[in-house]
Amino acid sequence: MTEATIADNQPEVSRSPLDIVLAQRLTRQDTTFAFQKLPAELRIQIYEELLVDAGSFVVLAARLQPQRPKQTKTLYTAILSTCRNIHDEASSVLYGSNSFWINTWPARWCTAELVKSIGLANAGKIRKVFTYFSAGDHIDKEAIARRYSTLGIDFAALHVWALRTSDKATWQANLKEHGSWLISIEEREMWRLGLNVPWSGLAILFDYYWLVRRGSLRRYSGILET
Repeated sequence: MTEATIADNQPEVSRSPLDIVLAQRLTRQDTTFAFQKLPAELRIQIYEELLVDAGSFVVLAARLQPQRPKQTKTLYTAILSTCRNIHDEASSVLYGSNSFWINTWPARWCTAELVKSIGLANAGKIRKVFTYFSAGDHIDKEAIARRYSTLGIDFAALHVWALRTSDKATWQANLKEHGSWLISIEEREMWRLGLNVPWSGLAILFDYYWLVRRGSLRRYSGILET
């Protein structure tokens, strides 16, 4: 299944007892474990334990399989093969709770080819998107929404949308122009949105500036945005 590509080439890391027990029970074909009778809230917690790496992110690139830099844990995507009901529930967590890096500029790079490896249906479950913008890149909310729609991603439904740049003048200009729906956040605070620092090897070489869509911090950390 395409979900397996997100878990490929993972590092050897220690696993918790919960990781081991759940991975064994939930992927056995002859299991009598009544997993689907568990409360939905508990099932979601189990999926998050198996399928979410809050310390990393997924890079989607044209003609390439998804990559996960800075991996901090193994993902057990085999659970999605258990049955259709579990697949539907678990895939929403896999794509909705992990962070995805998507090239948004230039426009010619932001095409359906980016999500070919995971499919449009799965792309539509993505809820956390991070991207990079440079001097001269124009932030147009409507144009970005149209661009993402070609990927199967509903821009309005995203829980987090964040932009990163090393150009301070570009950051200041866009913050001034789009302050009605974007706010600034420091690099060291990005963990609040599920992305731990340093999130890239370049973090020690440059100063970076972030803009995030209003509502992102409130949703994930309860912080009031000004």
